Amino acid sequence: PREGSVPGRYANLHLAATAVGCNTVAMANLGTLYPKLLVERSTVEPRPVRTYPALSVSALVARKPTAYATHVLLPMSSLTALSLLSFVYDERDAASRMTYSSTILLTSATYKLFVATTIPAVAYVTLLDKYLIVCYMLMAFAVPEAAMVSLVPRWTGSDAVPARLDCAFPALLGAVFVAALWHM
Repeated sequence: PREGSVPGRYANLHLAATAVGCNTVAMANLGTLYPKLLVERSTVEPRPVRTYPALSVSALVARKPTAYATHVLLPMSSLTALSLLSFVYDERDAASRMTYSSTILLTSATYKLFVATTIPAVAYVTLLDKYLIVCYMLMAFAVPEAAMVSLVPRWTGSDAVPARLDCAFPALLGAVFVAALWHM
């Protein structure tokens, strides 16, 4: 049973506007809004004793992947590639290597925070999120590697071990990166 007055009535739903002006959409560079709207009649029950008529309007939006590739994937891939340049520093110069790796890592974290404000918020992990996580983890592994390579000669007494580790670690990171991308 209904109580009180009904806030609205939709009699001629087929006369409702079913198109949208596609040129007036904010952030049109990130997606394409299709002009056709889906308008449906439904009901809303804010409380168990009341039922109100409602109007549901849906629009189809398709994302433009090139915008995400140029604004997110390319810069993050560049930062990940730049993080591998930490291996150019001498393996005994841990301070320079760690400073460089940490700077790239903090730059990517700041960039990730910026990107998070520009992409739509969803309640699940997207492929783009997985890619950013893989890139961030690869950059994060370069920081402890710099410390480890500089400490190994103290533990082993040999300078040959850090050089071998220094050659193996970038190759290992590259293999992990390719494998992670392959399994996404």
